[in-house]
Amino acid sequence: LLALSLFLIHLILERGLNWKIPFWDNYGDPIVFMPIFLHFILWEDRFVRKKGTQYILSWKKSLFWWVIISIIVEYFFPKWTDGFTADYLDVLVYGLGTLFFMVFMNRPLECAEKG
Repeated sequence: LLALSLFLIHLILERGLNWKIPFWDNYGDPIVFMPIFLHFILWEDRFVRKKGTQYILSWKKSLFWWVIISIIVEYFFPKWTDGFTADYLDVLVYGLGTLFFMVFMNRPLECAEKG
């Protein structure tokens, strides 16, 4: 929720109020994107693929998604549209977001005991 909240607050400030925060405008979205994205991947694995509430993402799978997202966003998107600029420092920032997810968010669900 923290990552999603930061993303939404930045969206409101940047687009709604036209406030510019240069560092956050450049690197805020990439750092919160990976925890949000990886959480959705985890949710899909747990509930759609029925791997259970104790399932967590492996480092291998998280690193795979970091590489795939980095290539798509930093290589292909700038080639496809003028709205994107390749910034290879973003790859590092996506990596930091991935690390944050793996260390602090990638946990088994704590289910309330019945009774």
